[in-house]
Amino acid sequence: MIKLIYTALGMAVLLTINACSASGGTTPTPTPSAEIRPVQLTESRTIYYSRYTDNGLSTSYEHGITFSSNKNGKITQLGGKVPASGNYRMTVWDDSSKAILASTNVALDSLSYKYTAITPVDIIANKKYVVSINVLKAAFYLKDNLNYEFMPMYESGITIHYYNDAKTSAQTFPNRTPNTYKIYGLPDFVFIANQ
Repeated sequence: MIKLIYTALGMAVLLTINACSASGGTTPTPTPSAEIRPVQLTESRTIYYSRYTDNGLSTSYEHGITFSSNKNGKITQLGGKVPASGNYRMTVWDDSSKAILASTNVALDSLSYKYTAITPVDIIANKKYVVSINVLKAAFYLKDNLNYEFMPMYESGITIHYYNDAKTSAQTFPNRTPNTYKIYGLPDFVFIANQ
């Protein structure tokens, strides 16, 4: 009789566990991946501000930021903010090989950051990449209010190491002298870490 009671209790416990699991009662549900927009997040800090600049020439610049992530993940969107509304070419580069990993035109304006989805680009933790935007003549820039060097800068798992550019309208890897106190062009991206 006691053996029958223990068997019945064991069956009841198993049925309860299965019922809870089926209804989602005890099984944790996965949380959605957090999207990180590092330049937009940086600009939102009170110690930073962006300004409009005009280089005074009719020359385009390939404005780029060199960054790395502390986790493997993907870039899913490219975007930014510019003084003059229009379509802007944006590129993801491998920093060591200078190879183009993705490129697209993004519709941007001066009111807020805008983004366009791309075929996801795999990002390897602690490896450097570059995201750039080609802007003719006028661009915003981001700097510290006290004009200090603020890069390398850590934002939600992303390190922005420095800004760089190329003085050209051609799709060219931005590799002039690195700059650690301003980010011109305000190129940005959406990063999602792997789960």
